[in-house]
Amino acid sequence: MKALRIGVILFGLCDLVLTLGYYFRQDWATSTWPWTVSPLDYLLVSSFLAGATVVILWLGLVGDWGAADDQFANFFVELHHLVKSETALVTLAAAVVAASS
Repeated sequence: MKALRIGVILFGLCDLVLTLGYYFRQDWATSTWPWTVSPLDYLLVSSFLAGATVVILWLGLVGDWGAADDQFANFFVELHHLVKSETALVTLAAAVVAASS
């Protein structure tokens, strides 16, 4: 369980770095966005990432895995658009559930 917490904290810190990169419109961060957008769009994206970052860091630092339900649901909805195979999505969901048990 400790390895899971460390992994979640590291992921949250990476998410925080990307959030700050979008907020301050750093070239290394904005180059990761695939579409041409206005500065206001980067502010919107950074605000969405900031909300997720807070939850991710809370989970890792406090270890309140019951609070992860909504975050995992959001993650899987977003992931569904990226993953072509539903089998891969179900496998990933099962792995997350097993790791959080």
